[in-house]
Amino acid sequence: MKDLIINNLKNKYQNQIDIAKTNIAVFLASPQGIAEHIDFSATVEKELEKIAHANDMLEALKVVING
Repeated sequence: MKDLIINNLKNKYQNQIDIAKTNIAVFLASPQGIAEHIDFSATVEKELEKIAHANDMLEALKVVING
């Protein structure tokens, strides 16, 4: 059960990273798809924050697992 929970959390955080990376790639390839008068940098920054948070969670999980 322990391994199942750990693997689920790893997959969750990796998926969050992958989704944010995809959002950034799509946005940079086609920024006109975002509403008019948007702060482009802020939009990308929000996705980067999601990546940073998920990375932090993965690192914290490693600390818990490894003691």
